[in-house]
Amino acid sequence: GAHDEPISGDAIVNNGFVSSELWQQIQTAALALFAKGQSLADAAGLILVDTKYEFGIIDGQLALIDEVHTPDSSRYWNKISYQANPTTPHSYDKEQLRLWLASKGYRGEGEIPVLDVEIINTLQKSYAFVVDSLTKHTVKHVDNSVSAIHTQVQALNKQYSGNQ
Repeated sequence: GAHDEPISGDAIVNNGFVSSELWQQIQTAALALFAKGQSLADAAGLILVDTKYEFGIIDGQLALIDEVHTPDSSRYWNKISYQANPTTPHSYDKEQLRLWLASKGYRGEGEIPVLDVEIINTLQKSYAFVVDSLTKHTVKHVDNSVSAIHTQVQALNKQYSGNQ
């Protein structure tokens, strides 16, 4: 479908998406990655709430094929705010964008509202905070105005399409 769909491990195997042996390898890898991510997040004052991993097969071997533990693929909560109020912890992930879109009346159908500079800045600071916290390296703040982003995308398009 157009959206992610919930499916059980039994259904994954029974529908022939993967063998039971491969499913066991995927589960083992995913759980190990998640445990490591939770440990790193905990040390940084964060909680890795949940995430997604994408696996594939390369040369007959199981391979992790996409981003890991980014704010786009994961939900992070502030550990202190969660301890103070578990029902509404401060989050550093796409939930901020979902809430902003909902405040503009967008619920996944129809025309998507244009992102304003305020939400772009909020997301950039939030995502940078997660990276800074996990890596102990400061992410450089960049000009994130819509026109600057458009200019950067156009330059990349020229560079990679050969239209110099």
